[in-house]
Amino acid sequence: MNKLNAQNLYDIANGSTLLASGGGGSIKTAYSFIRQINQQKSAVDLRLPAELEAESWGGVVAAMGSPKSFEEIGLRGSETLALKALEKATSKKMSFTIPVETGSNIFVAMLSALKQDPPIFVVDGDGAGRSVPTLSCLTFSEDVAACPFALLNAAKGENSVQGDIVINLEEETNFVKQARIVEATTRPILQTEGSFDGIASIAGWAMTAETAKTALIKGTISISQYLGECLREYSDIDNDELNHEFVANLAEKSIAPCFLFPNRKKCTFVEAKESENGDGFDHSLLHFTQDENGKNNEIVIINQNENLLAWNTKIDHPIAMAPDLICCVGNIGDDLKEKILTDFEGQEREIAEQSLSGLHGLSVEDLTPGQEVYLFSLPANDRLKQDTNKIFQQLRAQFGYFGPYVSINELSEKVSAK
Repeated sequence: MNKLNAQNLYDIANGSTLLASGGGGSIKTAYSFIRQINQQKSAVDLRLPAELEAESWGGVVAAMGSPKSFEEIGLRGSETLALKALEKATSKKMSFTIPVETGSNIFVAMLSALKQDPPIFVVDGDGAGRSVPTLSCLTFSEDVAACPFALLNAAKGENSVQGDIVINLEEETNFVKQARIVEATTRPILQTEGSFDGIASIAGWAMTAETAKTALIKGTISISQYLGECLREYSDIDNDELNHEFVANLAEKSIAPCFLFPNRKKCTFVEAKESENGDGFDHSLLHFTQDENGKNNEIVIINQNENLLAWNTKIDHPIAMAPDLICCVGNIGDDLKEKILTDFEGQEREIAEQSLSGLHGLSVEDLTPGQEVYLFSLPANDRLKQDTNKIFQQLRAQFGYFGPYVSINELSEKVSAK
C-alpha cells in the first residue's frame, strides 16, 4: 500500500513528463489535476496488481484527444462518469483504475478513483511506460478487449449536453483490431465542434487484477516518482552538461540515456513548426541546435502528440525512433510557472513552486523558443517493442521512414562510429 501525499504527486508529474516522450499534455495540465486531487477527502492509494484481490475488477480511465484541447477545456468531471459508464456496460463493480499511459493521464485515473464512493485503488502501471499516439500501441490492447468502451464529452456552457457513447464489438474480434476500430471510430467524434471540441474522457479495457499482472507494464508511477525526486535536487541548467549523478540515478533503474547531440551538453530549442491535419492529433516539427567548436548541429524531432522520430540534419538516418523515448529536460520558464501557480495558495503553492524550480521533464507544449534543454533518448520497455512494434512501424512510415526499428543503443553506436 502506498498513500500518496502532495509532494509525491508533484514528483510523479515531473518524472512522468520526462517519460512521456514529449507528449502526455502540458505540465500545467498535470498540476491542474493535482490541485483537484489535493481537494479530495482521501489520498490516492497506489497498488501494484499483485497487491489487489486477484478477481477484483478495474478499468482504464483516461483523457483522449488533442493535448491543446486537454489544456484549454479540461475534463469537467467526465472522467468520473466514464468509469460509471464502464461499470454499467460490463455489469462489474470496479475496484481500481488504471492509467492508460505515462504522463498527465496518470492523474486522470487518480482523480476518477478518488471521486468514486468510496474511493478505489489506482494501479501502479500502465500500457506503455511512455505516452503513445494511438490506442493500439498499448500493451494491454494485445491481451484485453477494449470494449465495452465509453466515451464522454467535457460538457461546457449553458446549452451543453453531456452523455456517454458506448462502443461494443463482438468478443471474438481480435483485441488489437478492437483497439484500432475504437480509435477509428472515436477520432472523428472528438473533432465535432460544439460537443467534444477535441477532447473526451474514456474508459475501457475492463480487466481483473490477475489479468493486470501480465497485461500492464508495472511500476511506471513509482519510477516516475523516483525520477521526479531526483530532478528536484538539481535547481538549474547552468551546468554545461547534465549532472552525472542524475545520469547515475537513471542507470540505477536500468534507464540508460543516449544523448542525441554528440555530448551531454545542453542545446537550444529554436521553434516548433505546427501543422493541422484535422485527425485529432497535434503535429509539430521541433528544431534544436547546438554549437560545438564553432560547428552548428541541428536536430529535428517529428511529433504527433508525442515525439516519434529524431533526425540530425547532417546524418542520413534517424538518430532515435519510437517506441524508444525522446525526452527533454530543462527549467520551466517564469511565465509558464506563474500560469501554473495562479490558483495555488498557502502551503500547497510553496510545495508546487519548489517542485517547479528544479529541472523538469518538458512536453512539447512547455517548450519556448530560445529555451536551453538537455535532449536524450531512453530505451522503451522491451514489452512495448515486442508487442506493438508493427504499429510503431506504421506510425514511423507516415513520416517517411520505411526502414526497420533500430534501438537507440544501436543508433548511438552507429553515429559514434562516423
